[in-house]
Formats: sequence, structure tokens, C-alpha cells
Amino acid sequence: MSVYLLSFVLLSRLSHAFDAVAPVHFGPPSLGFSSSVRSVCKPIPVTLSLCDGIGYRRMWIPNLLGHDTPKEVQQQSAAWLPLVSKLCHRDTRKFLCSLFAPVCLPELSGPVSPCRSLCEAVRDGCVPVMSAFGFPWPEMFNCSRFPSGTELCIPATDQQAGQTEEEVRHEEELRGSVICDACSLAAEGESDIQENFCGSPYALKMRLGSVSRVGVDLQLVPLAQSRILRWEGGGAER
Repeated sequence: MSVYLLSFVLLSRLSHAFDAVAPVHFGPPSLGFSSSVRSVCKPIPVTLSLCDGIGYRRMWIPNLLGHDTPKEVQQQSAAWLPLVSKLCHRDTRKFLCSLFAPVCLPELSGPVSPCRSLCEAVRDGCVPVMSAFGFPWPEMFNCSRFPSGTELCIPATDQQAGQTEEEVRHEEELRGSVICDACSLAAEGESDIQENFCGSPYALKMRLGSVSRVGVDLQLVPLAQSRILRWEGGGAER
């Protein structure tokens, strides 16, 4: 639990499309993101951990969140890896990648948005986990921005398709245990967090303004002064 908590505290990303240049297009105008860069298909870099191996190889740049370069996509999407690891919904990665790395198809002149139903399913599954760690569902993922299904969009996965009864039951049990583990954190105070982190070199608490990657390092810029809960060889700073 402490490993996932630290990840979330440090949180506050079909096949053979040709390179194509098209007018600036970022899905429905209601998404509200814009860029002066012209749309182009790019290979999904292996360094884009969130979407590496997602099932297609090329994505639109700028993406549906207005990120202009693969490097920017990589930096911004890295903050969402902890949520994927919590297994709060089977389509979490699918939903995030439809925004951070929208699939590039040769038949279409721009990216395809996630369906509203996909957004709502992931939101409803993951909000309890995010709330337990003090994070709201972000406005940039406001489900009302996405198409209702009357137009082309990325749908939610049929949860029962291709699964045996035992596989469905195991997935539900796993999902339930993850949510319960996260929700149990709500009753913990700062002293409990310190105790849980006693085996770590350090632990700190902050609200983040931005998260970026510099080489192999993750650079965190706090919105305000951070609080050190514990550090190796020392006590706690209040």
C-alpha cells in the first residue's frame, strides 16, 4: 500500500498508417484543446510506457489533449501509470491512450475520441481509488466532452466477452480488493503514514504543479512548500 500511496502522492499518457499531414484536427471541438501544430501520424515510441504495446503502432500528434510532441506526451502520461497499476477498471489504459496516443488510421483525417460511455465506465471505476488518495477526476477528462455514441468513437470493452465465468469472478474479486485497500487509507492519519514508510529512505507530502521527465529522472515541481514526513537518519519535519 505504501508503494502505491507514494506513487499517487507524487501524481497531482491499427497498424500501418502512413505518415500523413492534415489540417489541425483534435476530435470534437468540445474537447477544448488547440494547437498551432499541424496533425501528423507518428510511431508510438517504446519509451511511452503507458501505451507501449496497446495494440496499434501509430498515433496522432498533436493528441486529443493538445500535446505537440511525443516527448511531451511521454512526460505528461507518465503521471497516470500509478492509476493503471491500481486496476480500478479494465479499460483505464485504453481510455487514457485514446487521449494521450489516439490511434492513427489511414482512412481517417484525424483522431477518434473515446466514447462517453467508455469515459464514464473508467471514471466510475477509478474515482473511488483516486478519491482515497486525495485526487479528484480531472476536468480534462470531463465525460460530457466526448461523443455519446451516435458518431465514430472508441467504445468500452464488453466485460463478459471472451471470458469464462471463473475469469470474470477473479477479475471482480481483484478489482474489489484493490478498491477496498485504497479506501481503507481514508482512516489513516499522518502518523500511520509515517509508520508505513519507516522502511523507506524518505517520504514526503506535496501538491504538484507539474511532472516532467529529465533523462531517466522524474522532475516534480510542487505548488507549495512540501512537507517531509520522514528521511533516512532523521526525524520528521513539520
